[in-house]
Amino acid sequence: MLSSHFIKLCSARMSTATSVAASGFSASRSLQGRSWPSNKSSEYHRHSTRNNMTTPEYLEALDTHWKAPEHFEPVTKADRAALRFVKFLRRWSDRYFKDRLIQRACMLETIAAVPGLVAGFHHHLASLRRLKHCQWIKTVMDEAENERMHLMTFMHIIRPNLFQRILITSGQAAFLAAYCLSYAISPRFCHRAVGYLEEEAVHTYSQMLQFVDNGKIKNVAAPPIAKRYWNMPPAATLRDVILVIRADEADHKLVNHYMSDAYGALRGQACEHFELKNLDDPEQNPHIEKTACTGHHHEESEAEEEREAVHAHVHARPKAQHHH
Repeated sequence: MLSSHFIKLCSARMSTATSVAASGFSASRSLQGRSWPSNKSSEYHRHSTRNNMTTPEYLEALDTHWKAPEHFEPVTKADRAALRFVKFLRRWSDRYFKDRLIQRACMLETIAAVPGLVAGFHHHLASLRRLKHCQWIKTVMDEAENERMHLMTFMHIIRPNLFQRILITSGQAAFLAAYCLSYAISPRFCHRAVGYLEEEAVHTYSQMLQFVDNGKIKNVAAPPIAKRYWNMPPAATLRDVILVIRADEADHKLVNHYMSDAYGALRGQACEHFELKNLDDPEQNPHIEKTACTGHHHEESEAEEEREAVHAHVHARPKAQHHH
């Protein structure tokens, strides 16, 4: 029989899980005497970004120790075609939006959330057909959710006019149809194109930071939804939001170039045979030159250790009984 301590531990964990599912993540956070905002919203999945505990130290690291992601040099004809396509979109965007970078971000984020959704749909159906698990589904769906949250954040800062809304609707419909067809034909090309799009997004947000520093964009307070989603300090500003969004886009760039390379290596094999890089640990951020003082404190680490102990205890019981 299980020990009473083990039973109490399981009961506590089940009670906690039920409470979280019913009311959302409502525990207040405290760090170095600061009161952190509670994440009570069911509007989003907080773990769709690894930058989900942006302490003041981490924001400073993203600013002063930022390491811009390297440009991926095209190798194949498909890579060069993807790069030319993205450069064409960049020129069109520059001509239309010019220095209206927040409006540009609103427009582009409505489209940026489409590739992850299409890829997730594709891999979800493939997993059902093959009767096998696919580890890429959550990765690409998290990307789609993260891009959507970028848009929801900017919607609290600026509202598109009627013409821009029509442009958004028509552009999204056209891009969705084209991307679905393209992904069915060549996922490798699509992920490469998205990787290049994310490179341009990093450039755009770096330029936006310069505009904030130069006073061209007012450094207003961060929207409440941004503070909850990224768990930002109460005094966070728009500049802080741009820092974490740029880091998100840099992660998407790595993932999509990696997935394109994976498709090239697999040559049609099942996706579960290729292991994704782990981008879950914010302390191992490749976009920060120094991570010694990022200030991340994972409140779930102790719970994770307890879960591992429970798992080891359960799997150790049959062996102990057989031994006796």
